[in-house]
Amino acid sequence: MGLLLAARGLKGASAANFVRNNRNSIRIPWAVAQREFQEREMVKWEARLDKALPNTDLLQPDSYGALVSLAYNRGTSFDLPGPRYLEMRSIKLCMAAKKFNEIPAHIRSMKRLWNNGLVARREREALLFEKGLKAAIGVRNQPSIPTHGVVVVRNAVTIGALSGAGAGALGVMTSPVAHVQWFAPLAILTIGTIAACVSLHVTRHRLLPKADP
Repeated sequence: MGLLLAARGLKGASAANFVRNNRNSIRIPWAVAQREFQEREMVKWEARLDKALPNTDLLQPDSYGALVSLAYNRGTSFDLPGPRYLEMRSIKLCMAAKKFNEIPAHIRSMKRLWNNGLVARREREALLFEKGLKAAIGVRNQPSIPTHGVVVVRNAVTIGALSGAGAGALGVMTSPVAHVQWFAPLAILTIGTIAACVSLHVTRHRLLPKADP
């Protein structure tokens, strides 16, 4: 604990030297680090993203997770001036206009800024955002799935933040009203089917020749 307190307030070269000199002095179990990241860091960055961009609640979890990853890496720099942040500003404009299908191209355009591992990270984020777009189309094209009162549960996991890869998970819940709307007809159909099967079985049994005792 004393060593961590000694690092408090260090920035730039001083912080880099401290890490270099003490990197083997502290051990944090993976499970502890992962729990801290998911329960504290991700919650914090999701809140920052929601504040910085409009209409984030309209995104599918994978698309949302891609933007969380982007913001975690570049900050919520969607309003900063200059050519370096051109794509970040464009993403905000797309979010405001609900032109979500244009966002992957802006993410890929950022590759111009680096010649390291961030190029691959931007591509994974673009692919993940596109995966969310396809999921949104799939939901709209499935009328058999009740949509009244549907609540989408977002579980965004940032790309590359801990392991170099990311994913989003989609959970769907329906409200009690939605359950009533589709469960009652389904129950009636099921009961009718069972009754018909029982009746057919009894009739068939009566017509079959009796076995010898």
